[in-house]
Amino acid sequence: MKALGLLLILCLGAVGCAPPYIAELNSSAALTRQMTMVGSLGPLNPLGGSSQATIRFLPVKPTAASIGVLSIQSGFAVTEYAGSDYLQFAYVDSSGQPQLTSTNTPAFSLAGADPNYPLYEFDVTTTTATANIVVVSPNNPLPNSTALYSATLPTGPLTLFNSTNSDLVFFAAKVLGVQMVPQPGIPDLFNFLLWDGSSSWAEGSAAANVAGSVFTAGPVTGYPLLSIPVRRALYYRNPLGTLSYASYFLGGKWICDQWSPTTPPVALAGVSNRIDALLSSGDLLSTEGGILRLYDPNGTQVESVALGGLQFCYEAYVGSTPYVFFSLALNLGHDNLMFRVYAVPTSSMRSLGG
Repeated sequence: MKALGLLLILCLGAVGCAPPYIAELNSSAALTRQMTMVGSLGPLNPLGGSSQATIRFLPVKPTAASIGVLSIQSGFAVTEYAGSDYLQFAYVDSSGQPQLTSTNTPAFSLAGADPNYPLYEFDVTTTTATANIVVVSPNNPLPNSTALYSATLPTGPLTLFNSTNSDLVFFAAKVLGVQMVPQPGIPDLFNFLLWDGSSSWAEGSAAANVAGSVFTAGPVTGYPLLSIPVRRALYYRNPLGTLSYASYFLGGKWICDQWSPTTPPVALAGVSNRIDALLSSGDLLSTEGGILRLYDPNGTQVESVALGGLQFCYEAYVGSTPYVFFSLALNLGHDNLMFRVYAVPTSSMRSLGG
């Protein structure tokens, strides 16, 4: 009997207590070991299911002063499924159970999308009493459109705040690129690159008000950016306004132009990948092809490491320290997902993978 009991214990130790193997955790381990896991949310079953859809999770931006007290209680699930993008709000209810809002947002059709660019950009704004996400479609031939969706914290529901350009004033120009810029202790900035459809270009900005649910147009400054030979670009400007960048696809490759208020655009020879963010450090971040690449402000590559399933969310301040946030979708089976959220100080980005 003792031998049988010992055998049972050994079997339980070898099989019954073994942690489940989750491929996403294994493939991302090299990076997540160097990050802080700030929370998780799930299991959830976003629209379309994990086996049939591409899903991106964007947590609500932090309000804490310390990374050690962050807790992920809600966020936005963006699901690409059957030719459309769908937006849902995920949250933890009063009994501690994860929930998804029933989608009451329209399907964002992907018809006519340029395969080299996201047709819609989803930018989470500063957290207050509401969780806010701006949906921008500057892509031609579609008309310029901005929509702000808000969810009353902690549980929603997710509702449309505005559906036109009434609160993001882009005048009669075409929006070629947009950028959400985190600010320490104050509302985010929303920078944009405009083209009048003929020969004039301009850079401008909008600032979220204290409530975080309305944007007020800022200054628009004209620059002769006629050397940019496209009508669609990913656009970035550093917080000081001293350097700007346009990342665009042309002739079968990605090109990144840099300019300043006093110098015309010049292509950065060292940048051959799509740029997804300009960090507060001045480094350019790319996640094209599942590879995290960092370029210094002048286009020299300083880091390259496989993401292993991690998805870039945004840069945000925790107190006075900027962090870069990533999410990881874990497939639990039966179309159920667990979203984990990780953060790393922006100052440590160059040492990732080392």
